[in-house]
Amino acid sequence: MSLTPGSALGPYLIEAPIGAGGMGEVYRARDTRLDRTVAIKILSGELADAGHARKRFEREARVIAALEHPHICPLYDVGEHHGVSFLVMQHLHGETLAERLKRGALPVDQAIHYAAEMAGALAAAHRAGVVHRDLKPANVMVTKSGVKLLDFGLARIEASDQSNNERCHADTVTALTGEGSLLGTIPYMAPEQLEGQPADARTDIFALGAVLYEMTTGQRPFAGASQAALVTAIMNAETPPMSAARAGVSPALDRLVRRCLAKDPDARWQAAADLADELQWLLEQPAGSALATGHSRSNRAWAAIVVLAAGLAAAAAWLLKPVPAAPTLARAHLTIDLPPGAELERFSRPIVALSPDGQHLVYNARIDGKSRLFVRRIDEPESRVIAESDGFPSPFFSPDGRWVGFRYAGALRKVAIGGGAPVVIAPVGGMAGASWGPDDHIIFAPSNRTVLSRVRASGGTPQEVTRFDAGQRESSHRFPEYLPDGRHVLFTAGPPVDGSWYDAEIVAQSLDTGERHMLIKGGAQAHYVAPGYIVYARAGTLYAVTFDEKAVRVIGPPIAVLEGIHENPGHGTAQFVVSANGTLAYVTGGLESTEVVWVSRQGAIKPLMPEERRLVDQPRLSPDGRQLALNVSEGDDSTFVYDLAERRLSRVTSGTNHLSPTWTPDGRQITTVKTIGGEIVSTNVDRSGTSDVLYRDAEVQASPSSWSPDGRLLLFTRGEDIWTLTLPEKRVAPYVQTQFREMAAIASPDGRWAAYTSNESGRFEVFVQALRTGGQRWPISRAGGNEPVWARDSRELYFRQGQKLMAVAARPPFAGAVELLDTPWALVATAEAGSGRAQYDVDLDGTGFFMIRPADPSSARIRVILNWTEELKRRVPR
Repeated sequence: MSLTPGSALGPYLIEAPIGAGGMGEVYRARDTRLDRTVAIKILSGELADAGHARKRFEREARVIAALEHPHICPLYDVGEHHGVSFLVMQHLHGETLAERLKRGALPVDQAIHYAAEMAGALAAAHRAGVVHRDLKPANVMVTKSGVKLLDFGLARIEASDQSNNERCHADTVTALTGEGSLLGTIPYMAPEQLEGQPADARTDIFALGAVLYEMTTGQRPFAGASQAALVTAIMNAETPPMSAARAGVSPALDRLVRRCLAKDPDARWQAAADLADELQWLLEQPAGSALATGHSRSNRAWAAIVVLAAGLAAAAAWLLKPVPAAPTLARAHLTIDLPPGAELERFSRPIVALSPDGQHLVYNARIDGKSRLFVRRIDEPESRVIAESDGFPSPFFSPDGRWVGFRYAGALRKVAIGGGAPVVIAPVGGMAGASWGPDDHIIFAPSNRTVLSRVRASGGTPQEVTRFDAGQRESSHRFPEYLPDGRHVLFTAGPPVDGSWYDAEIVAQSLDTGERHMLIKGGAQAHYVAPGYIVYARAGTLYAVTFDEKAVRVIGPPIAVLEGIHENPGHGTAQFVVSANGTLAYVTGGLESTEVVWVSRQGAIKPLMPEERRLVDQPRLSPDGRQLALNVSEGDDSTFVYDLAERRLSRVTSGTNHLSPTWTPDGRQITTVKTIGGEIVSTNVDRSGTSDVLYRDAEVQASPSSWSPDGRLLLFTRGEDIWTLTLPEKRVAPYVQTQFREMAAIASPDGRWAAYTSNESGRFEVFVQALRTGGQRWPISRAGGNEPVWARDSRELYFRQGQKLMAVAARPPFAGAVELLDTPWALVATAEAGSGRAQYDVDLDGTGFFMIRPADPSSARIRVILNWTEELKRRVPR
């Protein structure tokens, strides 16, 4: 949130904004109690309501409060007012060092003086066990009384030599920031930070050396035309001597800075206190030995000659040394630090995107119960929430990197990378990948079961650009990507009827002629990578093959280049992306998998089925309570049963692409929908005989949801309505048919009622009406609800509300208020409830629930490899 002048935070009266950065907005304010001017920092934007940001904010306050030094900005107070947390700090008069450096380099003696003050402040922080980790000119305030270090928000607390309470706090901080994560600002980051290694006091010393170099010469010690080149310089290149960049810099100062900037931490100054002493010694030396100043004209002249000669000698040595061959761009492995409390989403759609220049990363994560898109610069530590980005956004970038495209609330949208309100481009029901071309058109997959469409980025009516190949019996085109010529699109086609996604094809099609070229058989989510590769995933491994762009064909066999890519085999989705400048971002974790657990009404969790690297969902308990029917995805979708006593998993359906398992009342058969062909079939659990086709509709998707207890009535979803199938006549009739969307109808075990979900209110809610006669219905949920499930005695009805499981009394005729029988507890299933089939079922006696949850949900991480294509070219030579 933003504060207006004249508003109050407790006893503090806001006067004017000072600035904003990271997670905070800073204001000048008046302390009405002590009648003094202060600076107040509050959480900014949507993060003001997020629990993870509040933890970070509180941590920053504790860190700053523990430090006392004349060159560290002091903390006066911590408070909260109407839900707004804030820090009260000394109001400093002056400018940041970054602002000062815009006018050029500082006088050499002043640069050394400021560096000595910074080193003293760092020494005090290090003695308190605090490592700053983000020292840079923007975090240094220049005042009349010297410099002040700001923003210890990324500071790390060392756990050694601390009390138990302090160690506990240190562990908390480590968990919040995470080792192996990218923390800091790249031009001032030490090599160990770029490699994701732990930071210590010597990391701050490297940053101070970089700042001192810049203060003295007006230039940064490492430079590069791109982020990749900059990282390579920090990792490999030696800095030019400062005397070559500015006459008058002594060899002693140059040696001191070079030692700060040593690649190996062991070769640097080992303590900030020692560095502060050395800097103070330089200030105290007579003219000519450290600085180009003196007391007499002759001394000044002689000092100038000495300094000039030394500078020329050093510069000559540097200029005349053998010129090495152009270095191979260094790779830097970074782990992206998510906001505390956030977990990456586990969707069948893409959840990561990189800007073409590799500078910005967009990712989809769940935090505080909401699914959001986050954006951050690779070289900065903070992520920012993109507004109006809930749900299944499938992010992608414009060719110039200025816009992010995504899906939200039934529409394809775009938003400026710098922020602002999203702009609607076109309505879209779903999205399985998108690509923004150089002609300012966007090609996207409107859903999982459609061909590709194209629309102007400025808005318009989408037009189909691909057609299914009838000979291949394709069912889906998804994950499109423009090839560099802008006239061909790369995409995944498949799977064939009764096939798996491991049988899908990666193809390229001309947007002018429609001619298609089959490139790869059996791969997922391909990307073009310059200077001429197709990279794709299969079974959690990344493969690369050379690609002839003019002939539109691949050359040679595919070669495995990276393992551990997070992949959803049931949807052909692999979570990786490569930017135009050669940066790779991917989600770790290999094949996506889930596991079945039993959860008591009090929340106790008992694992049941070992995950075995399988993706399972939609558990349904058999009528006798001995087996669970499950949907299992391993490149296809099949129905299995899991014997709870023998802990054995057995396949029921003989073909693939079976979904929505539903037990018949006698427990002898399982009814599923065969998604290719649109058949609802019942299959014997003992796998004897053939499947009985109950209903067929190849045009409108149908899905079985529940049998009546007498086995004569099947409730199923057809399109956006609920229908019934009556046996033995196989008579089909609508049950709930409106202009809104209804689904997931479940018959009560006593045969009297059916519960289902409808979005007529603008969000999904649970309703109940008579099973046989329909007619009047009663709303059950009040604040959103879906995935209804009946207790076996029909006396309770359960449903999901966000990430909580709710229970209501089932007392016909459901008139008036409903009674909450249980206090909701946090759901341990995969993610926030969707609007389809339930991801849980209740046991026979109602004491607990069978649920689905991700196997080791905290294992997924976003990793970034800068200059990855250098490794690709080495592994797959052209």
